[in-house]
Amino acid sequence: MSLQPKQPYLSLYELSLWIKNTIQQAFPERIWIKAEIHKLNYYPHSGHCYPDLVEKREDKIVAEMRGLLWSSHYRRINAAFQRLTGEPLRDGLKVLCLVEITFDTRRGIALMIHDIDPSFTLGDLEKEKQQTIQRLKQEGYFDCNRQLPIPLLPKRIAVISALTSRGYADFMNVLQQRSDQYKIICKLFPAWLQGDKAVASIIAQLNHIRRYKDVFDVVAIIRGGGGETGLAAFNDYLLAKEVATFPLPVLTGIGHATNQTVTEMVACVNCITPTKLAEFLIERFDAFADTLHKAEDSLIRSTRMQMHAHKEQLLLTGRQLEVHVSHDLMQHRQQIVYEQKSLNKGCIRVLQEHQTEIRMLARMIGKESRHLLQQNRHVILQWVTAFEKNIRQLISQFHQQMNIREKQIHWYDPIHTMKRGFTITLHNGKMVSSVTQLRPDDRITTRFADGEVDSHIERIRDNEFHDH
Repeated sequence: MSLQPKQPYLSLYELSLWIKNTIQQAFPERIWIKAEIHKLNYYPHSGHCYPDLVEKREDKIVAEMRGLLWSSHYRRINAAFQRLTGEPLRDGLKVLCLVEITFDTRRGIALMIHDIDPSFTLGDLEKEKQQTIQRLKQEGYFDCNRQLPIPLLPKRIAVISALTSRGYADFMNVLQQRSDQYKIICKLFPAWLQGDKAVASIIAQLNHIRRYKDVFDVVAIIRGGGGETGLAAFNDYLLAKEVATFPLPVLTGIGHATNQTVTEMVACVNCITPTKLAEFLIERFDAFADTLHKAEDSLIRSTRMQMHAHKEQLLLTGRQLEVHVSHDLMQHRQQIVYEQKSLNKGCIRVLQEHQTEIRMLARMIGKESRHLLQQNRHVILQWVTAFEKNIRQLISQFHQQMNIREKQIHWYDPIHTMKRGFTITLHNGKMVSSVTQLRPDDRITTRFADGEVDSHIERIRDNEFHDH
């Protein structure tokens, strides 16, 4: 049975050539196409890029092709793109590029990129920005954060920035220059400020701060400048909505861009640079300090004026009071003298009336005291006798103990021991207690109770009764 097909057929290579010829005939020249760089796929060692170009509808990829961007083209195109936009080519950008449609029999279709129009990318970013603004206004979020009152003295600031950001350094430098006057506490919440990770990173830190919103007065988003494409994250709807609905006032100092981003528009306060934002905060403290100084000066002036206005009145009132007091004292002086004499007479009379009773009480107290002493005399004598007896017993016991101690000291006296035939041997002034301390030819001194003998050692023998 034959397996050969009855219909004509093409080999895979022949089909590939047919497709290649068809494409070349259909697209003999380069064409401009609009696409999104899903992934740039830049290889530093070769300098080539193999970008994945896609088209999305409702956030779903509906078309995808492989791109080719040789190193020579990439350097030229990227430099031009960066000069106009301030940012290099990267993932997520929508671009208008001049391509040549190629087909390789092994790798299939590819788009060789010869040029990219930076102005299209800027226009597309502006379109997205306007769409974000319109949506926030329709949903009623656009003015929410701008309506929040800023604390009079925002001293506790949650800062969202990158630790290595030049803008963050400028912001902190301005605040630290006035740190001796104003106590402003800044807590850094590090985040990506551009690129694909920026939106999610900043939102994550805002959610973190939201959990501790009672700790802070305001939030500051700091970034050190950049081109339009580098600021694309701040036109993102999700980030702008998060800022617009945040419960604390959000202050922005995003950079030197000429056009405001949506995030800056919905923020409570927007300053063109991080330095300007720091100066805005310092100005609030300066204004408050100036108000206090003016109030202090005004209070001092008012007080001095009041004192001067009432000084004469106070002096007049003082003189009038002095006259009235002197007059009242003169009127009542005679009455006071009379009352004093009456009091003296009354005291003398009372003492005379009770003089007899006082004398009787004194005699009774003296008599009673003598009676009590007479009654307890024998008790006192008994106490004295017992005390003397105890003292004599203690003295006797002390003398006995002293005699015993004296006998013990006499018994242990070395002289007393030597009188019984014992001696003390010395070598170099030190007492010898064993033959091991001596050597032949040593000189020793033997001390008796009645004198000393110097000797020369010729030989040393162990005691045969010594216990080894």
